[in-house]
Formats: sequence, structure tokens, C-alpha cells
Amino acid sequence: MKGFKYALGIIFPVIGVLLFFVAFFVFLSSKTYIMPIILITVGALLIIFSKNFRIKARQDYEFDKYGNSKKKYSSLSQEDRKVIDMAIMAENQTILSEAEFSSMLHPGSKNPDKELNDLIGLENVKETVEKLKAQMQFNDRKNSKAFHMCFLGNPGTGKTTVAKILTGILYKNKYIKKNEYICTDSATIMSAHDSRKMKLILNKAHNRVLFIDEAYALAYDTSGAGQQILAMLLNEMENSRDNMIVILAGYKNEMKMLFQLNEGLASRINTYLFFEDYDQAEMGEILKGLATKDGYLIESDAFEMLINVLLYKKCLPSFANGRTVRKTYEKTLQNHYYNLSSGKLDKSYRFTITKEDVSDNDLEDKYLV
Repeated sequence: MKGFKYALGIIFPVIGVLLFFVAFFVFLSSKTYIMPIILITVGALLIIFSKNFRIKARQDYEFDKYGNSKKKYSSLSQEDRKVIDMAIMAENQTILSEAEFSSMLHPGSKNPDKELNDLIGLENVKETVEKLKAQMQFNDRKNSKAFHMCFLGNPGTGKTTVAKILTGILYKNKYIKKNEYICTDSATIMSAHDSRKMKLILNKAHNRVLFIDEAYALAYDTSGAGQQILAMLLNEMENSRDNMIVILAGYKNEMKMLFQLNEGLASRINTYLFFEDYDQAEMGEILKGLATKDGYLIESDAFEMLINVLLYKKCLPSFANGRTVRKTYEKTLQNHYYNLSSGKLDKSYRFTITKEDVSDNDLEDKYLV
């Protein structure tokens, strides 16, 4: 059928030209206008329709029934390549816009050693990172294993902060070329309902660290996109391990189930970091650190009340470790500003948090129970 269309596209203009000649001779011999006009009209129509036949035949040869090109990109003309590139770029922007990617991209630590030492708690994490640093220092870069990692722990335990520190360490030791990490999660990756967004993110993750939070959700996706994404991720973790570091993060039990369901993924992870919940002393240290950074002093009575509030919140499902400490501190500051403006506190207490500023009646936490 394709060959027949193409043949018609060649034959029709030939017949059309012959009809022009016939019309000319008819006019010379009979001196009439009607027949020559008819012949010229038919010939012109044949020439016009022949172009459509040739275009359709060429499309049949170059594209399949789904509209995909059968020709290799390298064999296309420069003009055709430009058209295809622009179409691909436009489609990619609808899947992963520059604005969305910018919100994912973060700078790594410029002083990772100091930031690691300044971390509150997380002694097991610090020890593991120190071992990684030693391995990077003495290991032959060309013969070293991939540094793909898994962060296990509850929300607010410092996983993203440690990812930033590790990015700085990896960059410092020349394991990545850019001191940057991409921070995303499984819901964002699956928002395109297929593996296209994952492919774009992986392309941009070269020479960087890719941090995927709540990675376990990929295994429980019922649409099939999760399995496609995992397969693509596994392949990239193996083939691009020399210029990309992947960090998967999530709850301990859920991540354990993910690795049980996908043994190939577990085999590509060489380092596991366990982030424990903050205890009472560590929460108090975080609280004091936040106040000191803002130039505030917390009175002893107020500090004791804040610790009791945090211990209560630790029993709630909504507890998020460091995030909960920060939210409690910010709520206390809000109360402090109100007490100052309403006259309940003297202006001399401008930078001193008192027990009057501490509220144990947090409606938000009661709502979330």
C-alpha cells in the first residue's frame, strides 16, 4: 500500500504533463477550447494531488502507526532535529519545569566537617559519616564502590541536614563535580503518572547527589508507575555510579519492606545511616540553640515548662522531632510578642522568654490527635 501511494505520487504528475501536451495538440487541430480546458484542468488536479500522495507515502515510511519516527535521530536533517528538540523541550517543561527543579536543587555544605560536629545527637550517624570520610580519603577513586546510601528514621531527625553535609564531603573528595543535591520525594516523582519525570530528574542528577524521601512509596504504587521508576532508578544507580550518588530515605519498617520486595535495590545500597529520635536532653539542646541564634534567653522555669510540653508532644502521632521543637519554639515566640505588645510583659523582657510565654494548650496538636 505504501509503495502504491508513492507510485501514484510519481505517475500522476507525469500524466498531468502529458495531458497538457495533448490539450495543446487538440487545440491546434480542432481550434476548440472546451476539450483543451478539460484536459488542462484534469492534468493540474493530478499534479496537485500527487504531492499529497508523496507526502503521505513518505510519512508511512518514516513513522509508525503511533506517530513515532522510524528514522534515527542522527539521520535527520538539521532542521528536522531542531523541530524535534523544541518539541521535546516543550513537553519536558510540562513534566518538570525550571521553577520546580530550582525548588528541588540545594547547595551542599561549604564547611561539612564543622556542620557535622555541630549536629546535636546523632552519634551513630556521625560515626558512620566519619568512616565514609576515611574511606574516601584512602580509597582509590577509580576502584571504589558506589556510595549510594539509605537514611532510616522518623521525620525531623536531621536526614536532609545530613544529606547537605554529605554532599559537601563528597564534593570535597571529588566524588561529585557539583556541590549540589536534588531533594525530592516519591509523590513528586510519580506526579507525572509514569517514569518521565524520574528520567528528567536522573539526567539532572549527574555529578550531584539525589536525595529521595519516602522512597518506600514507590513499591506500593498501584498504577505501575512506581515499578517503572524503580527499574529506571536501579539501572541508573548501576550505570552512573561513578558520577551520581543516590540517597533513599524513609521510615525504618517501610524501607525494610521495600528492600524485601526489591532485592536488586538493596544490593546497590552500600551504607545505611540510622537516625534515632531525639531524647529529652537533645530536644533541650536544640531549643536552647534556636533561642541563642535569635538572641533570646530562656528563663529556667520557662525552659522546664517547654521540656514538659515537648515530652507530651512526643507521645502524639504528629511528633516530628526537631521540627516539633522548632514549631514549639516559634509558637512560644509568638506568645512572647503578644505578651509584650499587650503589656502583660514589661519591655525589659524583650529578649527573655518567660513562663508566661509558654502555652501547653496547643489546639493544633489536639486537632491532629
